Amino acid sequence: MRVAVVEFAGRGGMTHYAYQMSRGLSAAGLDVTLVTDRHYELDELPHPFRLEKILRLWDAKPSASSSGMVRRVRRVARALVYYREWVRTILFLRAQRFDLVQLGDLRFASDLVCILTLRLLGIRLVDVCHNVRPFSSHGRGGSFRFSRLGRVAFQRVYRHFERVVLHFEVNRRAFQSTFDLPSERLVVIPMGNESIFEEMRDEQVTPAVIRARLDLRQEERVVMFFGTISFYKGIDLLMRAFARVHGEHPDTKLVVAGHPLSGFDMDDLKHEARTLGIESDTIFVARYIEIPEVAAWIELASVVVFPYRDVYQSAAVQVAQTMGAPTIVTNVGAMDEVVTDGETGLLVPVEDVDALIEAMDRVLGDDAFAKRLGDAARRDATSRFSWEAIGRKLASCYLEMRPNLPREAQPSVRSTRAAR
Repeated sequence: MRVAVVEFAGRGGMTHYAYQMSRGLSAAGLDVTLVTDRHYELDELPHPFRLEKILRLWDAKPSASSSGMVRRVRRVARALVYYREWVRTILFLRAQRFDLVQLGDLRFASDLVCILTLRLLGIRLVDVCHNVRPFSSHGRGGSFRFSRLGRVAFQRVYRHFERVVLHFEVNRRAFQSTFDLPSERLVVIPMGNESIFEEMRDEQVTPAVIRARLDLRQEERVVMFFGTISFYKGIDLLMRAFARVHGEHPDTKLVVAGHPLSGFDMDDLKHEARTLGIESDTIFVARYIEIPEVAAWIELASVVVFPYRDVYQSAAVQVAQTMGAPTIVTNVGAMDEVVTDGETGLLVPVEDVDALIEAMDRVLGDDAFAKRLGDAARRDATSRFSWEAIGRKLASCYLEMRPNLPREAQPSVRSTRAAR
């Protein structure tokens, strides 16, 4: 069975997801082609599937901020480029005649036109819905929302997919309560682990190297936030909690590492640090952490904290858990399906600074407990969240959609196929 996995981004979390999904489906016996952008950052990894870098989009991780007017003009220009590349994608998919096309998160109601075009061409579609409400980067650095009109448009979009894949049961329930789609067309899988960061590790970049870059003393411990920086991630709440924890654990530093979303003002966080009196104990690394360095950054942390206000699931949490870091997460979205409280991490209520303080104090005050959390999280990542298991489940679903393909006729894995 020939399946195309389409991911417009060539860098970042969605790309990592698409690569690992493609590898899992390929291991399950499907003939997979990943269609993505020229700014593809995973070339060094083995590709037991075809790779088509046909898209010509912008670099998704710009290195510098810009004024509001420049951002508005850039959005218009990017919209034109985006739909030009949709046309390129549609032409490629029509020519290749795949049995099934798997798309990723749909962010714009206007994508309906592209979906309708694919269906008119007879292309069978599956969507992986990462966010039930589409993510918008407008405002204070991101939110999950849609207008009443947008909801109606997305309802029409999803009707054209033969299956919609959702992560975890909580997302399935949210999707069903939002959209009128038959339950038999919904498929539930977990979000898989992030083992690629171990595979692509730069052995020359160790936690000691990162520590030296940040001018951290050997005895200083690190409370870390890792991931895209935006308002909904709740970093301001973490800073308020850290200001009080630091009094009990003066040997700690707070490190906030990640790329700020467009529209998010880092000066707000820096002002908050000054107001709280933790400016000298807080280190902001406001940039995209390149893949070969991610493992070392996570291993630097004594605890990684994700104080999200709103989220469906989080690849950053999976990164920390895969690397075996003690993890604290707010109980929002599917987090209680990812983290077993007290066993593979700690769950705290949303926007509860006192609970964050208690959880951080518990981890920082008990090294043996912190190690048990990290070790259990790593085991969970390699078993419950393995991409091999996810690939088998989804491949089985896809094959059932092709009743004319007998089980014994499943194609074998092509483990040595080179990426182009």
